[in-house]
Amino acid sequence: MSGAKLVEKGNIIIATILLLFIVACCVLASWISNDNYTPKRVSNSASVTEMNRNPLYDLVLTENDQYIIYGKKSDDGLKAFVCLNKQSMRQKSIDIKSGDKDHNQVCLYNKSIIYVKPTKNGKQYDIYSCNIDGNKEKVIEKNVYSNITIVDDWLYCTNLKKGLIRTSLNSGKKQVVNKYLCNDYIGMNSEKGEIYFDSFINDYNFVGIKINSRRLALFLRSSIKEFSFLDSLKRDIDEGILDHNYTYTKVIGIDKGDIWFYGINAQNGNIEICKAMKKDGKWETTKVIRNPYIKFDFGVAFEKEKVYYTSSDKTEIHMYDTRTEKDVTIYKNYGKCYGVYSASGDNLIIKEWDVDSKGELIDNNNSKHYYINNSGKVLYELD
Repeated sequence: MSGAKLVEKGNIIIATILLLFIVACCVLASWISNDNYTPKRVSNSASVTEMNRNPLYDLVLTENDQYIIYGKKSDDGLKAFVCLNKQSMRQKSIDIKSGDKDHNQVCLYNKSIIYVKPTKNGKQYDIYSCNIDGNKEKVIEKNVYSNITIVDDWLYCTNLKKGLIRTSLNSGKKQVVNKYLCNDYIGMNSEKGEIYFDSFINDYNFVGIKINSRRLALFLRSSIKEFSFLDSLKRDIDEGILDHNYTYTKVIGIDKGDIWFYGINAQNGNIEICKAMKKDGKWETTKVIRNPYIKFDFGVAFEKEKVYYTSSDKTEIHMYDTRTEKDVTIYKNYGKCYGVYSASGDNLIIKEWDVDSKGELIDNNNSKHYYINNSGKVLYELD
């Protein structure tokens, strides 16, 4: 065989290999892009996550279909939880030391309690798990931030060097989701397969992580997009498009791409609950609920297409249906003041205070926490 033919044959082989490689890459890319995983279940709602992590709340709670795990916060963290069996109504103490005065993140996964403890240097946290009796404690992750979230069977947390990571609570497999430093969980869109977190970098932005299990299995990163609708609001205000200016805003929930938030109206000082919708590439904002009672980051919660909030006089708990736009009073007790702490499923955690002769709340040892349904029925007293 002549040299020319050998060269020609070699070229054919190389071309064939390249073609097969290109086809394989296209098949692999198609397989990855057609990932059918969509996040469905979250262990704690966004408002429960906020309640657990925020030092201004004095209660921490997590639950599933069988149990409610809750405890009172203290300056040096939780020293014990109470486990309430929803079926038998029996309560028992669980002796677990967790959290600190700043963060007490806790989640319930099947019959395991997942919680954080500060590291020895006090700057970051280690994540632990134990059984429902408080035994068989083990370390899941070390040296991370306290912002833990469980979605389906995965524990999400943020590592300073790696970014957002997740750990399988079944196999223990660990994956880097994205290098971006995410803060606290604020919502999820199952239809788009996205999980939303506060931005660690910008207090007025948040990020959406498109979870692609096939990419992660191949050590590739999930895509991320950053939302900065608050910057858009400020720009619209500067240009005279909007007639109100929010000096402080906070996202309380995300529902099918609409963003629910509250802020202080700079023109009249009122706190308003608003909805932001993206239309033709721009954010449009509607004022929905005017002047509710919101103080110290509590007084409002968003869950399952419902906004729960405290009336401006602090005597009533309201439920606003985002679909029907119906607003109803679900809880009231004369001579008492109330605040919405968080919402979990169709239920709420509220706090009750005594009032003085002027109707102002008295923050004393007589305050109580109630777990109620959204019809106003008290299911459990958490004290």
